[in-house]
Amino acid sequence: MAQSHEEVLQALIEAQRGHELSIIKLSEPLSGILNENNSERTSDVSADVFENPSPTSLEADLSHYKELFSKLRFSYLEQVTKEKFIRAIVGDPPLVVEHQENIELEKKLAISKVALKAQKIEVAELVAELEKNARQLCRKYDNIRLQTTQLQELPGKIEGLQASIDVLRASQLPGSDPNLNLPLEKTLALVEEREKERAELDRQLEQLQVMVPRKTRELDRLNAELQPLEVKRLGSAASAREAKRRREEALGGGGDDLEERGRWWRGVESGLKGIRPNDTFDELTSDEFIIQNECAPPLKTDLETTELTIIKKPREHPASESAITRRTLCADVAVSRRSLHIQKHTCSSCGYPAAKIRQYNWGEKAKRRKTTGSGRMRHMKSVPRAFKNGFQTGVPKGSRGPTAKAE
Repeated sequence: MAQSHEEVLQALIEAQRGHELSIIKLSEPLSGILNENNSERTSDVSADVFENPSPTSLEADLSHYKELFSKLRFSYLEQVTKEKFIRAIVGDPPLVVEHQENIELEKKLAISKVALKAQKIEVAELVAELEKNARQLCRKYDNIRLQTTQLQELPGKIEGLQASIDVLRASQLPGSDPNLNLPLEKTLALVEEREKERAELDRQLEQLQVMVPRKTRELDRLNAELQPLEVKRLGSAASAREAKRRREEALGGGGDDLEERGRWWRGVESGLKGIRPNDTFDELTSDEFIIQNECAPPLKTDLETTELTIIKKPREHPASESAITRRTLCADVAVSRRSLHIQKHTCSSCGYPAAKIRQYNWGEKAKRRKTTGSGRMRHMKSVPRAFKNGFQTGVPKGSRGPTAKAE
């Protein structure tokens, strides 16, 4: 039978209470704590302490060696050697060591050093492995504590979610939306489909946002082209209204219609040409013919001879425009032509007062008339000579110069 989460949580808490996890507990030997007298201190030469070590004995040795090294200022090996030397001298009989014994002891010492070095390497490897295992154990312990905390908080969250589900089910109307009653798998599939549609809409929106600046520029260009057309349309409408008003108010409202009068005069003209085809008439437009004959007397008709006589009013020509002076001499002495417009103050020949001489590619002959070499060339004619002399300035070398004035 499957256990509930409450039973699992209770068993985990009891297991943690029964096994306390600490560094001191892990460092104790498996055989148990040794009963040693901490007040007594064994000799440095004896190795009884290293047979059954305990955290208390190791801590006492560490404090003893620290105090010894701080007072005597030499290493533990030197201290032990001195103790052995003093005991050998003071003893009865004195212990005398020969040279051969020293050689054998040195050989044993070398073997002991090699073994000690190997043990140190092994101890270092064991320490590294212990540190690695300790880190893994610490991570596992933290993970277990976190999961335990989550497991303790899980019942409250489950109850809250269950209450929320009950409230949503109670507020849901029966048959309102069939998608709300789908199982979990179909709901996940529907959510994935909606996510894909949303991603597609986002992609289309990004494409439209990229196209927005180009469309904005096109809209500005079309607005710029539309403004003159709109102004032109308004002007044309205003002109049409003004023409209609003038047409309605022509001659105070009681005059003949110009269009009807024009048709009448065209008929008269065609009739005259049909009666007397050999006669020549002035080639005038209908409007000019109507305007010139507005004040003319009515036509006189002779029924016996069927002759028609037209009395036309002579046209009055305005004053000739050639009598008015429009241009004068150009201010540019290089041109010296009467082409400077008085009102516009612009020369039609050289373009004065513009900085550049007026010329166009469509006027080849005009360009040949104004090109270099067609004038005096007051400066350019002396440039080749100055170029040969290196554009020297000042008084020539060896020249006498002007004579000094007598004082």
